[in-house]
Amino acid sequence: MKKRKLNILDYIVIVVIVCIIGAVVYKFGFVNKNMSNGVTADAVESEYTMVVEQVRMATVEAFHVGDNVYDKKTNALMGEITNVEHTPYKEAVVNNKGELVLREKPDYYTVKVTVKAPILEKDDGYFVSGVVELKRNGKTDVYTKFVEPKVSILDINI
Repeated sequence: MKKRKLNILDYIVIVVIVCIIGAVVYKFGFVNKNMSNGVTADAVESEYTMVVEQVRMATVEAFHVGDNVYDKKTNALMGEITNVEHTPYKEAVVNNKGELVLREKPDYYTVKVTVKAPILEKDDGYFVSGVVELKRNGKTDVYTKFVEPKVSILDINI
């Protein structure tokens, strides 16, 4: 059998393959290595407050201090519940004088849930666990072990 010599095309193919392997290793091995698990050293353990409005007592009782809260879209951990408060739900109604007044809606409540989590502050906003974006007055779907409400972010304390 004859030995075959490598020509210029063979060398080009080898170089291209080595470059592709190098780029993949560089991208997944070095770039964003701090973000690989979602939380960087810059994340600060902080608290934020979520509000769930117009829910019944069964939903109020489903929130427990110590339960974990997860984002419904990404299943990312959004933190641990540290405090739960509820007040009667008030809605705006027009009375017979044509004035807008707040009135309690029977058997409905507003729930304030305080959550402790590592929050990362970036140029484009706050991120819980480096993944889920938090915006004041922003609405998001979350879930715990017992309930899946749509919440509004009331406050972010960094």
